[in-house]
Amino acid sequence: MKTLLRTLIILSLPCALSFPALAGDSSKSSAGDSFKDDKDKASYGIGMYFGNQIKRNNLDVNIDTVIGAMKDVLADNPAKMNDMQAGEAIRNYQQAQRSKAAEKNKKEA
Repeated sequence: MKTLLRTLIILSLPCALSFPALAGDSSKSSAGDSFKDDKDKASYGIGMYFGNQIKRNNLDVNIDTVIGAMKDVLADNPAKMNDMQAGEAIRNYQQAQRSKAAEKNKKEA
């Protein structure tokens, strides 16, 4: 699980860091002034990136569990599952979500 999350973070960072270039005019946001330093800004940006990924993929997740897993990985705490179990859990969940969506679309059609 640690390796999976670290890999996701490492692979996602270039995209997250390119957000300002894709977002256009950043002067429209007044929230940028509320950060104490660049580390906080970058940290918030990374959170936005992951949040947007979850939202775009219509994933109904328990955000507290997601954050807990990230904290465990970053603190080198023991993972509650291994990488293979995590991958399987994600695939099973995504398949169940797709099945629910297909069934809903079938009923509405």
